[in-house]
Amino acid sequence: MHEAFFFILLLAPLALADSMNINGFNTSETQIGNMKADISYNGFVIRGSLTDGQPISRNGTDGTFDGQIGWLSLMPGQNITLCGVLMTDTTMNVNLNSSVTCFTFGADNIYLDCNGYTINGMGIDGSAKGIYATGRSNITVKNCEVFGFAGSGEGLVFISTSNSNVTNSIFRNNGANGIKLQTGTGNTVTNTLARTNGVRNFLLTIKDSVFKNLTSHGSGSTGIFVNSYGGNVLSDIVSYSNNQFEIQVQLTTGDVFNNINITNGNIGFYFASPATNILIANSTISAITSIYTTGNVQNNRIINTTFDSSTIGWGTCSPCNFSVSWYARVNVTNSTNPLPADVNVSDINGKSAFSSTAGASGPTPWFTVLDYYASSAGNTFFNNHSINASYPGYNLTQSSFNFGGRDYTFNITLFLTGFIPPLPINLTYDSLVEVFRDLESRKSSEFPARNYFLASLPLLGLAFVGLWKKDWLVS
Repeated sequence: MHEAFFFILLLAPLALADSMNINGFNTSETQIGNMKADISYNGFVIRGSLTDGQPISRNGTDGTFDGQIGWLSLMPGQNITLCGVLMTDTTMNVNLNSSVTCFTFGADNIYLDCNGYTINGMGIDGSAKGIYATGRSNITVKNCEVFGFAGSGEGLVFISTSNSNVTNSIFRNNGANGIKLQTGTGNTVTNTLARTNGVRNFLLTIKDSVFKNLTSHGSGSTGIFVNSYGGNVLSDIVSYSNNQFEIQVQLTTGDVFNNINITNGNIGFYFASPATNILIANSTISAITSIYTTGNVQNNRIINTTFDSSTIGWGTCSPCNFSVSWYARVNVTNSTNPLPADVNVSDINGKSAFSSTAGASGPTPWFTVLDYYASSAGNTFFNNHSINASYPGYNLTQSSFNFGGRDYTFNITLFLTGFIPPLPINLTYDSLVEVFRDLESRKSSEFPARNYFLASLPLLGLAFVGLWKKDWLVS
């Protein structure tokens, strides 16, 4: 079975030596200038720089000449080169196969554009990488699909590489990691899918970097492993059906996870020691164990995130803890129009949670309400919250509410001073004692004390009518 050969495009001319032998293909002429190949021959994709019209022959299995298989048709434009060290901007124009590391960045400030073509490690067990860089700066990888680097092979590896980018790419079915970024800073990975890699889809051991619009599923162990020095922002992430952990966070502080969607997971977020001051916001976690913490895991925050609190798991902690909060706002009207009322919210202990003025044309700004403080030693709750709204010329209104959901808008209606709000009347009171008990219970919660007497008159009148009507119906 013949080997498959391949080529890419470089954006600079090369001068090549005479009489090359490239994986069994013999060349005997010198090429100087800008050339590119446009076809393959007899199932072989030609790898190597050749001259337009150059005869192509192949050695037999015994090393002897095995006949001419065609000739190369070249066009003005760009050169052909092998998988190897990239020293200039490079754009692929054919799928590549490689049993060793295919591309290594040898210079800063350049890009590799796979142009939608693939890099295939051919499933050979080894430690090769599809794309590799170490100690580089300001490099870009885009529009690539890298797969088949088996064993401990990896799709893309950046080591000590900073201010660089990976975008619009796919890394799948590699033996170890789909993407590994290690000991760099200021990198960006966007619009990228990593799936069915043997150990992890994304291994991120870097700091102060941005990861946006990523999809991870079907890894052998962990979808996204953030094992860094902090300061990373991960947003718009979809992770599902990974074998053990959807997202694992360890040895880091100050990372932000925003708009994370986890489904069909075993463990949604796994916090391992140490992991502190982590923020998870505006997310959905659906997993057998939504959040699991162990070791020195403290002062992490979960805000406006939907998950089943009964599925929190605790390992050996010292102790572990995190807070659960929600975004809320208050909308105040006079039943028809918004009122710029003063709004104060306090927790179950009377501690102020929010104080502001509602907008003249809408609700207050969004604010954060602490629901509970989760700890391996036990939970501390801060609901229900008390809400007070006031505006000149209107009665003060006080309400109590259990904030425990995403993006909740609490609506309050204020009534003009002296106005008696309509009260539901029960016409089946058995005695005047019940009437007064009901009136007393309404006194503080449904209308102010100064209107208590005025409110009692119509209520008592209706009560007497109700008692008389009930007696009449009985007789």
